[in-house]
Amino acid sequence: MRVRQVLTSPLKDDFAIIKIDKVPAGLLPIPLDLAMDPRGLPKLSRVIALGFPLGSRSQADAVNVSVVRGNVRRTFENMFHIDASLHAGNSGGPVIDARGKVIGIVSAVSLDFSQGLVPMATPVWDMGLILPIGEAVKLLDELKAGRAKWNGVLNFSQDEALVKIREMKMEEAERVFRQALLSSDPESWEFLLSRVMLEEVKKERRKVFMTEEQWTEHAERVERFEASALETMQIKRKSLERLAPLWARLADGTISLEQKQGILKKALEYDPENRMIPGALAYCSAALEAWPEALDFLKAFSKEEGRPNALWLSLSLLEAQILHYQGLESEAEDKLDKACRRIRDPWFLALCGYLQGRRTEESLRKESEDRPEDMVTGYTALGFRAEGSKDKNTALRFYREAPNSFLTDWLEYDFTRERIKRIKKANP
Repeated sequence: MRVRQVLTSPLKDDFAIIKIDKVPAGLLPIPLDLAMDPRGLPKLSRVIALGFPLGSRSQADAVNVSVVRGNVRRTFENMFHIDASLHAGNSGGPVIDARGKVIGIVSAVSLDFSQGLVPMATPVWDMGLILPIGEAVKLLDELKAGRAKWNGVLNFSQDEALVKIREMKMEEAERVFRQALLSSDPESWEFLLSRVMLEEVKKERRKVFMTEEQWTEHAERVERFEASALETMQIKRKSLERLAPLWARLADGTISLEQKQGILKKALEYDPENRMIPGALAYCSAALEAWPEALDFLKAFSKEEGRPNALWLSLSLLEAQILHYQGLESEAEDKLDKACRRIRDPWFLALCGYLQGRRTEESLRKESEDRPEDMVTGYTALGFRAEGSKDKNTALRFYREAPNSFLTDWLEYDFTRERIKRIKKANP
């Protein structure tokens, strides 16, 4: 079957809508399980995954599809895991259940790079992340309607956040979207989403204006904001031009954590107002056991108040964890108590309960089963707590659970992998 025209490819390299002349005689499309709920998949259900992991480098004239077998291991609201021998090139391939229906698309496999003159990418373990087929079908419907909206970036909290924002008063929603617009990169998906949502909120607000004074006041406020936003965006674009080569280098999966740390320090010189960079450096330094430096970056991050996102919540607990690791128990307990008093997020409050001895490991496991972001933050915190208590075996057990989230761009992911390496090196 020859592809005649690629219409669009919004999901990075895993998914594309294509148009063909017609389905060749004798071939039938694979049926899709459109009603499948990943949370309802029975554990250990048998599946097969199709793909072509080596591309055309190994076969010149024919394409032989790779077929691997596996079982459903863990399910979430927005994805599920299978224990099949997948490789990076399997991404985009269908996952088919015992009924012969497509239930998902291979999206990710956790890779590591061997040491040597020529680093080779190898799977860390036989576990792959699968996106439910329903998500691709939703995208197809959106494209048919002319409303493409998913860019392939896994953001499990976005829909939940939009629901919360819709429940706000319009004035508060406008304030939140303005803040999001100014804090995001001009070329980012978050910037575009914030801009669109801000325009929608402004339209809704205008509907309730009753007087000329209200219209004038709102128009003047919008004009002032647009001028400020334009100036901010121009400054950010210049900064992005300098930072782009650094971010490209940072995305290279073959570099060490020490190299990442050096790149982040250079980025901080170019963009000293970016609070995300000292936050990332705090985790890098802690993973590399540069404790004073990690604490300094934590102070730099917390100098200015910001909205309590996942990074803010995670770093709120990291300082207490570092002090615990150093044996400064009194200071650690004081920092932990202060951090927990400021936290309102239910999951991080649950983590506080565990770290303060009021919650059990089992209760946390149950709460993190449906949310990969809870899994990576939770097992990182539990592992670091155990390591600080000199229980290396328990720390390893927790640290090995964190990468199962497949959130490879989260700071905790790199942190746990580095801690595993260092514990193994110290205890061969």
